[in-house]
Amino acid sequence: MYPVYEIDREQAEQIINVEEGFLNDVKAKEIKPAKLSETVSAFANAGGGDIYIGISEDGGKKDREWRGFDDVEAANDIIQTLFQSHPFGNHLQFEYFSCAGLDGYILHVAVKKVKEIVKSSNGEAFVRLNAGKAKIKTDEQLRQLELDKGIVTFEDEWVNVDIKR
Repeated sequence: MYPVYEIDREQAEQIINVEEGFLNDVKAKEIKPAKLSETVSAFANAGGGDIYIGISEDGGKKDREWRGFDDVEAANDIIQTLFQSHPFGNHLQFEYFSCAGLDGYILHVAVKKVKEIVKSSNGEAFVRLNAGKAKIKTDEQLRQLELDKGIVTFEDEWVNVDIKR
């Protein structure tokens, strides 16, 4: 069981209105767990970040509303899928928020930056770009991510040198 915190209305408004960007994202509770694993991959392969699940958003107007899970058990599919995708889960922390007068529980997923490349449930790697994510599609992009994360360094590279001078 993950912790459940009762927060006040001001704190709830801060979550509802959090600015989506490189380090923060909000998702509706209806998000498919496999799709969410892409966002987790993107955060873990960048600087880490926070995902708040249970905040609905009217795409056109960008109006947001607290629409949490009926109970904490209702988020089990999300947590199980994330642990299947990320078996060690050492880069994930889960907690719930509730607020008097607002419906349901918000699931907060804190994603830590880790040294290894983290893939989504479908085996693809993503990186965070501003308030979105980008799939790593080429070997060159994967190599750049390995360099960015320090998995490999330029010091490990062989250099062709003509020794017949």
